[in-house]
Amino acid sequence: MKTSIEKKWTSLRFSLILATVLAIFKLIIGILINSLAILSSSIDNFMDIVNSFFNLMALKKSEEPPDINHRYGHTKFEPLAAYTQSLILIAISIYIFYQAILKMYHHDIVKDVNIGLTIMLISIITTFTLTFYLDKKAKKYNSNLIKAESLHYKTDLYTNTGIIISLIVIKYWNLYILDPIISMLISIYIFYEAIQLTFESGKELTDTEVSDEVRSDIENIINKFDNAIVNYHNLRTRKAGNKLFIDMHVTICNNTTLEKAHDIVDKIEDSIKQRHNNVDVTIHIEPTDKKVKGGNKENE
Repeated sequence: MKTSIEKKWTSLRFSLILATVLAIFKLIIGILINSLAILSSSIDNFMDIVNSFFNLMALKKSEEPPDINHRYGHTKFEPLAAYTQSLILIAISIYIFYQAILKMYHHDIVKDVNIGLTIMLISIITTFTLTFYLDKKAKKYNSNLIKAESLHYKTDLYTNTGIIISLIVIKYWNLYILDPIISMLISIYIFYEAIQLTFESGKELTDTEVSDEVRSDIENIINKFDNAIVNYHNLRTRKAGNKLFIDMHVTICNNTTLEKAHDIVDKIEDSIKQRHNNVDVTIHIEPTDKKVKGGNKENE
């Protein structure tokens, strides 16, 4: 039976192979018929190849257990790779936009529309299948790395559709200016999606709190133990890759034995782990002041 990392590797290897095949075909056809839109899509595929390779390396590193230099593990290598990809996508979008302007200025035209339509139809069918596959895997494994991989192919999916439409219009109405215009729209879309991914990955790299929904769920779990603990505070959460980190302080009556207090903490951890996969929970136990009987719950 495959482990989680092996399944992620399978997903990324599959996308790497497909990106290579599509990039080569699009490059050849784009050059032959002088279509910037197809060449832009080919460039994006070649960047997918590079990114997929680094994704595989980052995934392997992120799954390594903690060591003497990385006590919290290597999970941040995954959002780091996604963040790097987003920056590369931003650069690609700017380059495509620039080339589109040059093509409009020089009045370059597409030479053979039929060949372009054939390769793009094949590409869009293949890309749609891969995007659907990667989206399911990203959601299943809660992986921003696979999500970033899927984003590359989503841009391909939408851009390929735009390219097909532009080629059809060029074929029947000779509106050759549509080729660079479509390329410019493609670049704007890639830029927007890359910015979104930059912020999302950046949140993990800067230890931003998890969503209010997840935090509220954790608080509800803790509140179920109000008969065993006096209060809890300093609840902190963060996410790195597909791993959730939680730490907090809980106050337990000073008359409670150490063994009993430890048992209470174990039950809180188990309850959280039953609700959330791949979670690291750290709980610091504090006794009540001897002069204070009972206490109120507080959140900081």
